[in-house]
Amino acid sequence: MRNPERLSLLPLFAGLCLLLVLTVTVTMRFDREAQREILDRTGSQLSAYSSTVAAMMTVWSGVQRDAAEDMARYDMLRLLASEIMDTTLPVALLRELGETPWTEQDHGRYSDLDQRQRQALHDMAPHVALIYRKLAEFMVRHDLAGVALLTRTFEPALLLGQGGQREVLGALRQRFAKEPPSATVMLPVRLQNERLLVDLVCPVTAPDYVSTDGGLQGLLLVTCDIGRLLQGIGQSAKAGYLSLLLEKGGGLAQAIAIGKRPSIDQIPLPEGFGQDMTPRSMVLPAASGTADCLVVGQAVPGTSWYATVACRADSVLQEQRERSWRVWAIAGLLFLCLGGFLVWFYWWLGVRRERSEAREQKELYAAVVRQRVLLDTVIRALRSALALVDKEGRITYANTEFARLARCQGDVRHLMQVRHLPDYLARSLERHVEFVLRTGTEFSDSEDMLVEGRLIHFSVQCLPFSGEGELAGNVVVIYRDITARVEAERRLATMLRQTVKAFTHAVEAVDPYLKGQSGFAGELAYHLAAWLGKDDPAMEATLRTAANLSQVGMIRLPHALLTKSSPLTAAERSQMERHVEYAVDALRGIDFGLPVLQTIEQMYERMDGSGYPRKLQGEAICLQARILAVANTFCALMRPRSYRRRHDEPGALAILRERPFKYDQQVVDALEAFLHSAQGKDFVRDLQQ
Repeated sequence: MRNPERLSLLPLFAGLCLLLVLTVTVTMRFDREAQREILDRTGSQLSAYSSTVAAMMTVWSGVQRDAAEDMARYDMLRLLASEIMDTTLPVALLRELGETPWTEQDHGRYSDLDQRQRQALHDMAPHVALIYRKLAEFMVRHDLAGVALLTRTFEPALLLGQGGQREVLGALRQRFAKEPPSATVMLPVRLQNERLLVDLVCPVTAPDYVSTDGGLQGLLLVTCDIGRLLQGIGQSAKAGYLSLLLEKGGGLAQAIAIGKRPSIDQIPLPEGFGQDMTPRSMVLPAASGTADCLVVGQAVPGTSWYATVACRADSVLQEQRERSWRVWAIAGLLFLCLGGFLVWFYWWLGVRRERSEAREQKELYAAVVRQRVLLDTVIRALRSALALVDKEGRITYANTEFARLARCQGDVRHLMQVRHLPDYLARSLERHVEFVLRTGTEFSDSEDMLVEGRLIHFSVQCLPFSGEGELAGNVVVIYRDITARVEAERRLATMLRQTVKAFTHAVEAVDPYLKGQSGFAGELAYHLAAWLGKDDPAMEATLRTAANLSQVGMIRLPHALLTKSSPLTAAERSQMERHVEYAVDALRGIDFGLPVLQTIEQMYERMDGSGYPRKLQGEAICLQARILAVANTFCALMRPRSYRRRHDEPGALAILRERPFKYDQQVVDALEAFLHSAQGKDFVRDLQQ
């Protein structure tokens, strides 16, 4: 064996180099992912806010456009535009007439006009004043900067506020020199006296009763102050975000921003801007102090605007640099830790490897031997038969109880294959193992086996064994002998049935008219429950047991009272009703495991509260008691008593349907349906014999 101090350091250097390369590669990947995550998060935030801004601008532009178009469709305005088209009066005179209403003293004021023009001026004066007031109200109501009514030659006939500015009219003449607009047009945003204004031009056509061709009579120029909207958007912007409006026009765009002072700058738009929500790098002088920004813009429908939100690129780069520094710092610390561990491990492996491995192997072997002995002892001491079966159908382990169950001499593992076991055990193992391997889930069941002529009851539990190596995919099967418990339960059930039968015979001996009553009532109650869809085993056991024990309280009543042929007095009826109390007292200490006692206590209650002993009503009476009440009453009515003859089927059903209803009518419906069946007819025939 080589001296540990003379081991070559080449593997250590190679491991450190490999660790360094791996650390740098992984760190670069994490760094790129971090940079991309920061950029994606910033883009998502910008996109979400720009969508909100675009929605606000869409609503604002739509409201202003709708208001302007509604005003342009105002009949009186359209009529005035038609009158202006037809008159020869100077436009300036009409504008003055709107600002200063006409009075009778104004004849001398317009002395330079001829008689026809003065008459036209007199006729149009009220109309002009009305429209002037309407426009003033319209401007105030919609918080507009100005409104103007223009002729087809773009001369202002009526002018209010900031509407009809000279540069706007010049732009209109230049833009629509060849053909006037046929629909509402939104002009570019302009800056005037530190106010950001946008003009809407709406065509005004003649009313239908003036002209049927709908020809253009004039233009309505509406000037809106968009600065307030932009200022509100800017104030609600997230800290560090810049909100502004870009208006496209050719290859350049107007960057419209609200800061300490409104500004409009011409900037180039990058390719593909507004077509998706990807952040793009732009320089926005008015908004960011000539710094680079990451910008996301969303087009505002119906306009040439882009709702734009930007953040300074240097803030994103700073965050990326800080994240990158942290990533590389953590990677450096991790490299130092792993490198130190590698050096220590190399020293430990070279100096103490042989001695440590020998000691560990010895200790491990001893521990495995102790655990194996302990496990074998525990498993062999189990009272249950245990076997480990693999997916090939081979038994890889079995305890002593399993060997005894398989009737094998010696170790059952010598058999190897499940098919070599006795048939009663082989079929059971194959079925259970196949199910567990197919589903991968636990399985529990009870199973009866005929072992050497003796019937044995087993509780079977199968579990998938999630071991490692060769044990993976095995199934643990445990057979537990529960024959004693099953037989004890059967003896207990037999004892209970015999007890119930003894009680029934005792009751029938007291009153000969009750002979067979309990059995028929229980049988009929079971059929009624089946017709109601309640034919589960628990319901059947409850109804039959309660029917057989329902009359047990009659034993404590006087025989003369039971066989009296004349009607009962009030005191005798009260005494008779105590048979329910006597029955409950007699049966209270018996654990039926079912609501038998509750059914007996409530079967003489009635739906209208006229029953006994607690005067319960409706749904307060359990379903078993309601079913048994109908069955018991019908059987009693169909058989004679000491004080009356028996009833026929229609008479018994009529009593069960008397109003107010004393019995559950759904159960009575089930009874009537049962009586019409062949099984019901056989039951009635047996009942009346």
